[in-house]
Amino acid sequence: MRKLSVGILMGGPSAEHEISLLSGKAFLSNLNPDRYIAYPILISKNGGWFLRGKRIPPEEALRHIDVALLALHGEFGEDGRLQAFLEHHGVSYTGSAVVSSALGMDKLASRSIFRADGLRVPATAAFDKDEIGQNSKLSQKRIFQLCGKGPWMVKPKSRGSSVGVSFVRTPSAFSGAFKKAFRFESQLLVEEYLGGTEVTVPILERNGKPEVLPLVEIRPRKSLFFDYKEKYGGEDGAEEIIPARISRRIAVLAAEAGLAAYKLLACRGYARVDMILVHDRPYVLEANTLPGMAPVSLFPKAAKAAGVEFPGLLDILIENALRKGGE
Repeated sequence: MRKLSVGILMGGPSAEHEISLLSGKAFLSNLNPDRYIAYPILISKNGGWFLRGKRIPPEEALRHIDVALLALHGEFGEDGRLQAFLEHHGVSYTGSAVVSSALGMDKLASRSIFRADGLRVPATAAFDKDEIGQNSKLSQKRIFQLCGKGPWMVKPKSRGSSVGVSFVRTPSAFSGAFKKAFRFESQLLVEEYLGGTEVTVPILERNGKPEVLPLVEIRPRKSLFFDYKEKYGGEDGAEEIIPARISRRIAVLAAEAGLAAYKLLACRGYARVDMILVHDRPYVLEANTLPGMAPVSLFPKAAKAAGVEFPGLLDILIENALRKGGE
């Protein structure tokens, strides 16, 4: 049987560039050489495409491959733009399609969809840079009306890995939190702080059916939330417990909410739905359509707990991509 040519796309212009490289390297080291020929494709921060160290036009890089294994996170790689580019060139790829990817990245849009279908989400207010700059007092009044009297979370509307996110205890801290978020994007969200148990629901499609993998409970060691340092701090980072230490009844509710969010966005292949459990009720935060796949990442850990080792996980992702690409 002919080996499949697999392009491992990594890097990109987002703030998650370095995390993407870790995911890409994990893909490269775990791809079965008996089944695949690996083509590592690096997308630089300024948008250049490099195949095995040589800069080439994107179209030429794609001519070498049968399927694209996407290791990118954040803008361009996870927001539907790369997916649209690949579809234009007739290349099958792992993960969700264009619209699902765009909705997954846009926390405000996805939460509107979740809320309309009856899922709980944090109370949220959205602002753009000009709006906040024009009248900060009106902005604060709107925050109080929509999100309560605090504390709050401030975050960019469409970024991952908790980049640009702040915990805000008093209104006097809004200014610094807004500046931090606006370094990454011109729109931000202010949401009520939910002080419950954070869990993530990993979902993997096998034989065309999405299955919930073991839930992961996240316990930050030093921060009040699962920030960048907690995610990638190694032994100093958050405690990640698989399976989550919650009752079977609550685990079922969380899994149902995660699966509902996955289906509402029409995700495909795999995804990870993050949520907070407050008084045993799941509040959906977001859906990650290309979750991190570095050795420290949650998704491969959950897959391993379900008996799926990394090389086998990549086999499943590629099979899903080829099946969807052929439909």
